[in-house]
Amino acid sequence: MRDDFLFLIWGHGQDLWLVRRFREQAGRYGFDALDLYYIAACTPREVSRFCRNIFEANLRVVPYMWRFYYRGRDLVRKPCLTDPKYRSKVVRRMTELTEALYPYGPPGYTLGDENFLAPHGVDVCRSETCLAKFREYLKRKYGSLERVNEVLGANFPSLELLVPPTFSEAKERGLWALWAEHRRFMEEVFDEIHDLALEAIRGVDPEARVGFDGPGPTDSWHGYDWAKLLDKFRLMGTYHRLPEIEIVRSLARKGTLLGSWYGGYIAQRRPELLRWLPWSMLSLGYNSCWYFSTTHSEGAFAPDLSPHRHFLWQLPEMWAIRSGLGKLFVNCEKLHDGVAILYSQPSVHGATLSGEIEGWREAHRGTILALRDLGVGFKYVSYLDLRERGARALEGFKVLVLPLTQALSDAEAMAIEEFVSRGGFVVADLRPASMDEICRPRDGGMLSGLFGARLGPKPEPLDAEGSVRWDGLVLSLKSVRADASVKPEGAKVMGQAGRTPIVLVNRRGEGCAILLNFALSGYEGLRGNEEAEPLLSLL
Repeated sequence: MRDDFLFLIWGHGQDLWLVRRFREQAGRYGFDALDLYYIAACTPREVSRFCRNIFEANLRVVPYMWRFYYRGRDLVRKPCLTDPKYRSKVVRRMTELTEALYPYGPPGYTLGDENFLAPHGVDVCRSETCLAKFREYLKRKYGSLERVNEVLGANFPSLELLVPPTFSEAKERGLWALWAEHRRFMEEVFDEIHDLALEAIRGVDPEARVGFDGPGPTDSWHGYDWAKLLDKFRLMGTYHRLPEIEIVRSLARKGTLLGSWYGGYIAQRRPELLRWLPWSMLSLGYNSCWYFSTTHSEGAFAPDLSPHRHFLWQLPEMWAIRSGLGKLFVNCEKLHDGVAILYSQPSVHGATLSGEIEGWREAHRGTILALRDLGVGFKYVSYLDLRERGARALEGFKVLVLPLTQALSDAEAMAIEEFVSRGGFVVADLRPASMDEICRPRDGGMLSGLFGARLGPKPEPLDAEGSVRWDGLVLSLKSVRADASVKPEGAKVMGQAGRTPIVLVNRRGEGCAILLNFALSGYEGLRGNEEAEPLLSLL
């Protein structure tokens, strides 16, 4: 199955007559596997019986093993992911369940649907174990209390009294770096609990492909550092959302079971959309489609077992892919046109802290949609790869795009400068490298010399009409959201909004740095009308 495209459907393994018939219908209509819903509370004997039931329908099993999530508002997460008792429980259950599942050869194991650290805006976790580990993390990184206070702008009398601020406290007291460090630490905790479960499963099934499915949006609270998660995961089932679907396919390791949920969702019940989605997955380089679901109001089949109309809409596409095209495509490599986009989790937090102009996800969505509309193939590269490998991480690329990439380390900034010195082009939008990797503001911007422009200490949002004159190109941009604090220092100004430069070009030998001093997120709302054409012409 690893060298063919897989169609998976969500469902149950119980003995109930109607549930059996639903599974049989799924097998008859061409599904390969069933996502066996939430077995964490089941006994190993029940799991074995469910697997046999699913096999009788000519389906393989992808078990839904656990779920790491929290919907509360309290700053002590329940359950706490560093609680030794909870961690032992996770390991024990993963081991027991995998021992029951292993004889059935699952193509993958999902650690949960819609896993996330905490809801938006909830700065967990202040449990005793999390606070102790966070203090250890800071001591290990900075060495002493004095250094912690100096670097993070704090004034704690002892590490034992250090408590991370909430977002509102960080904004009010100027503790951006301490808040960002706590967010990064909690992302490590979230990564670590998944790694713990993954290793327990692989202790029984050494070749297991493990991950989770249904991630939420990339932000400062859900816990997703994609560079770290996808380095270890060998399974990921996304929703068809930007930018996550492009980040995941770019950063996933070879051999990862990659899919995206589609199907009976009310918002997807359009014939053209449901016919397009499986092909979209195939063309993006994914190797599976995940259909929701067998039953319920959003199921493929009605209570009388007849297929719903919305399921039939996509069925010819599903069969076409299963006829051999899927096998052909999954053994191909998705190419790009020499364009890289930088994924930077520290910049996610930077955008949260400085979000006066635009959001990080919106900036990336606008960039992706513009590149797609131009027919330009691209791939994400991770901040960790750039930090560790330097300019070598950009080998094979001619252009690096930095959508709202505000937080960079010295190593990343040096790698970008080296890339340009070797003839590469870098294109950034608002306030590139205005902070370091822990979100401390950097005077003028770390890349001010590269872009030939200096950033003001704080953004000055400006909404205005813009005009561009560049190598014979004359364009009018009806509405741009720019940063009026930017001042040219050596760059050629090719576009302005009033007196504010919005297109700055700075050549470096054979390379070039281009600062588009306006929000690319605006492109998403312009698609399909004449106002989008000038922006596409500029790009």
